[in-house]
Amino acid sequence: MYLSRYTSGKNKFSSIKLFKSPLFSKKWAFGFKPSAEISVLPINVSNTYIDFMKYALLFFLTLLGTTTLFAQEFKITGRIVDTTTREPLEAATVFAEAVKDSSLVVYSITDAKGRFELEGKTALKKINLIVSFVGFKSYNRVIDLSSQREYDLKEIALSSATEDLEEVLVVGRTPPIRFKQDTTEFNVASFDTKKDANVEDLLKKLPGFEIDENGAVTVNGIAVDKVLVNGKPFFGNDPTIATRNLTKEIVEKIQVVDSRTRTQAFTGEKSDGENKTINIKIAKDKNRGTFGRVAAGAGTDERFEYAGIANYFDNDLRLSVLGGGNNINRAGFNFGEVSSTFGRGAAWSITGGGNNGGITNSRVGGANYADDWGKSTNQATANYIYQASNTTQDRRSSAKSDIPERDPDTDELVYRTQFSESMSNSYGTNDRHRFNPEYETVIDSAYYIEIRPSFSYNESFNTSNSEEDTFDENREVLNESEGFSSRNNLSRDFNNRLSVTRRYGSGGGYIRLDLNNSYSKNESNSTNQNEVIAYVPGTQGQVIDEENSLIRDQIIDGNQQNNNFYTRLRWKAPIVKDLFFFSAEYSYNQDIREDENFVFDQNRGGALDTDQSADFSNENFAHRPELGLEYRDKKLNIEVEGALIFRELASSETITNVAFDNYFEALEIEVDLRYQFTKNTRLRFGYDLANDIPNINQLSPYVDISNPTFIRTGNPDLDPTIQNRFNLNFNTYDVNKEANFYVYSNYSASNGEIIANTINENGFRRSTFANVDGNYTFSSGSGYGKNFKLDSLNSIRLNVGMNFNLRQRQNLVNGTQFAASNESYGPRVDFNYTYSEMVSARIGYNPNFEYNKFENENQNDVYILRHEASADLRFTFGDLELENVLNYNYNSNIQDGFQKGSLFWNSSIQYSVLKDNGLISLRGYDVLKQNNNARRIVQGQGYVDVQSLILQRYFMLGFSYKFNTLGKKPPGYDRGGGRYRGRRY
Repeated sequence: MYLSRYTSGKNKFSSIKLFKSPLFSKKWAFGFKPSAEISVLPINVSNTYIDFMKYALLFFLTLLGTTTLFAQEFKITGRIVDTTTREPLEAATVFAEAVKDSSLVVYSITDAKGRFELEGKTALKKINLIVSFVGFKSYNRVIDLSSQREYDLKEIALSSATEDLEEVLVVGRTPPIRFKQDTTEFNVASFDTKKDANVEDLLKKLPGFEIDENGAVTVNGIAVDKVLVNGKPFFGNDPTIATRNLTKEIVEKIQVVDSRTRTQAFTGEKSDGENKTINIKIAKDKNRGTFGRVAAGAGTDERFEYAGIANYFDNDLRLSVLGGGNNINRAGFNFGEVSSTFGRGAAWSITGGGNNGGITNSRVGGANYADDWGKSTNQATANYIYQASNTTQDRRSSAKSDIPERDPDTDELVYRTQFSESMSNSYGTNDRHRFNPEYETVIDSAYYIEIRPSFSYNESFNTSNSEEDTFDENREVLNESEGFSSRNNLSRDFNNRLSVTRRYGSGGGYIRLDLNNSYSKNESNSTNQNEVIAYVPGTQGQVIDEENSLIRDQIIDGNQQNNNFYTRLRWKAPIVKDLFFFSAEYSYNQDIREDENFVFDQNRGGALDTDQSADFSNENFAHRPELGLEYRDKKLNIEVEGALIFRELASSETITNVAFDNYFEALEIEVDLRYQFTKNTRLRFGYDLANDIPNINQLSPYVDISNPTFIRTGNPDLDPTIQNRFNLNFNTYDVNKEANFYVYSNYSASNGEIIANTINENGFRRSTFANVDGNYTFSSGSGYGKNFKLDSLNSIRLNVGMNFNLRQRQNLVNGTQFAASNESYGPRVDFNYTYSEMVSARIGYNPNFEYNKFENENQNDVYILRHEASADLRFTFGDLELENVLNYNYNSNIQDGFQKGSLFWNSSIQYSVLKDNGLISLRGYDVLKQNNNARRIVQGQGYVDVQSLILQRYFMLGFSYKFNTLGKKPPGYDRGGGRYRGRRY
């Protein structure tokens, strides 16, 4: 490839190209002119959306009125006590069922005084009232609603069950919800869902559960970070693999607990986080057999997707395989739910990846294994994942910056305006293999051993083309640059963790040893070609500045190795049994990195360029002793920890003989206070004093001139950054009213934060690092949600909330420090309505007000108004299902040439065939072709207008088929409870 020198100073780009690109098919001058490929339909999206919402609301109100006409309210109150002690029984389950078919009508949970209030609407004449509490005999009574609608049952006494078992329930019917110590358990059979429902559909029906368009789950306003199947992980850390592919029909119970590490569970420690874990408990008679699903689709513009998953369960043994691929920007594995193709849900994957631009063709494959070896105290799991992708990306941008500098004559601060325009296209491939086995065992109930090695192998290739022009305030060109680069990369990683915990006594004491080691090796080969033409300021691009102009043609060989070793010894001893604890900990970390980067200049016959080559050896050693105290009872938990960090950093570069070493000492403090008012009401306060040590790249005096217009070097005189962080969280959930409320606040302030210190001269930048004060971040928000069960068919979920964010960041340009602050706030409302399994509707609205303020006198403050309104409408008529997902976005800060409001519409129609095992679907993505991916990014010195290639309208016809043999008894079945005899299925 040859780079041609410009013959004039006019604003023209050269025509170097990697591939045909719709964004590169036209030139532009100063500003954006949308091409035909990215133009939008000339429709009034605002009126279209308003009309749609008006008729949708009218339909829902009409349906709501007609379906609730025949239901009547009823109310039953009382108090549950222990027959022997007459003490109230808190968290007993009181529920009503239909006499005819035992379908759930309504349920309630007793409070701390044993009181309950059962309210609901039903057209039934008689209902069964059942009271259930773990370890007690249940109470059963038929309530006649034809004669009266309100009952006060006064006091109901429950007697202990004859069997001394934790989970004894005398009545054959299991309550819909019950509490067992720290576990909340839902009986799946008590909650109706649509046919062919998966676990995600089930969770949407459980009280307190919310699932967003990405599949993320919250329970009573608290995020879920783990989803287990029979107590074991299922395909790593992506919960949607389990929630979207396991069917409701095989599930017996859903259990919710506070998230804890395995070591915490073994030692009896409480969770140190706020997240929840869901355990999907498979019914015993459904825990043998195979099940899975395959799907494929083909669409317009050569769009396609395919996916398949197969599972084999045999009690403790689980085997699963999956595979899939698509070219519609889904980064991982899915079955094409229309709701997940929308907005932020455009990609969900095993690793939670996403895609913010470009067109990606991805493939994924994997296998999962889980089993108990011998006894249940020996558990083994393993995951293998293969991921591959090809991504095409086009991007163009236009930027404005106000650069402060000192007038050489008056020494007054003045601002110089600078503009730039750039375009780039790129293509990349990536192939990655990951293998993660795990083994854990418990020995004599005293020792817990965990071994977790992991391996990864990754090959990638990237190539890119770029062009950029920089102008002064008079639009006179300062410099022009164009470049081409390519890179082949091969990396291999190995990590291993060994953890041994020794539990002693009965008061919560333990000793734990952690040993971690990781080794990685990365090899790369790159080509770098660029040309920079600089012009003498004030010559209107007619006189070339030869000193700052250059042509580069380089081949770069890179080799990096990193070896890390970490060990930690922790001792925790009870001062007062199960109440007051002392802990001591010591950790040591050693990180050694070798980094070779050899640059060969093709303009000099392939000679080594010693100015740009580097051969680094970096070492990082850290010692960290820590002491802590903890107080823990049933309601209050206070933990205070203090640590000293002794860190030594050393770096040497052999080609330029640059070397340095630094020694740092720092104090760290952590305070954590948690108070449990009731089982579902908690408060948490935290304070954290942390010291962030500068990394070696920020400290090294080595000068990086690989980019001729942006030269970087480190600063060996940097100090650590002191961070003070505060957080406050409160959340509560009323089980009986099915209402939750939360409020949070977070504040972080830093002293000596490390930022870039840039000198900008005529479009050429030289950057190092400096410590500054004055950066801070504050965020606060609250939310309230409530379920309204209108009758046995109709229900409403209402969520409202408010968020506020404030951030200030310092900038350092040409020796002048100035701040930029950002303030944003906005309410949100989300309305969900369901009618049986026939109608499901969600309507949401979220305006956002943003204010950007700058100390830079030459830069105007920026006000931004955003509106986001959405609707998800689903109708089911027997085997036919229709779904429409709409999202209206308005942004006042969109650059000229693009409409500020856009309406995105995704639609699908599905029809069940083959006895509900098959599903034919037709889906439309971005039906109105409104997706243009144009945005403005406000920065401390100005703004950048960006537009990039993005996926647009397509239609796809698909078919999926599911299979399931769970619960069936094949030949050779062992009725004695063991696995299948002889050949496994």
